[in-house]
Amino acid sequence: MYSTKAQPDAGRPRPAPLNPRALTSLYKLACRDNEAFSLILETAVQTLHENMSTLRTGAKHGDMRGVAFAANKLRSNAAAVGSTDLEALARRAERCAETIDYAGLHGLLPSLTAEVAATCETIYTLNV
Repeated sequence: MYSTKAQPDAGRPRPAPLNPRALTSLYKLACRDNEAFSLILETAVQTLHENMSTLRTGAKHGDMRGVAFAANKLRSNAAAVGSTDLEALARRAERCAETIDYAGLHGLLPSLTAEVAATCETIYTLNV
């Protein structure tokens, strides 16, 4: 099936822990088909990157409504793949956007970016 044990490589993001229950749910959603599961994971990686890009662009331009929307999508996608650390950071970013906390949001961006990279790296290393 799959394994979330990834070996860190120099210059690569550290692997992010993923909740096995979330991955099992996705695997069941794919009707236990490895090819379909791989496609779902590829889509998840693409979506995580797109949402993070949208969030950064919104933060850069002071579009807190756009940031809140992107953070909400990022949080949902993180939950779907079982990245609880990313989900928590995205929730914090969403709160910063809702309360118009520019400093708090900009302080979270490096952690969010690193956690998206770590989550995607972990997904890439799953043995599907």
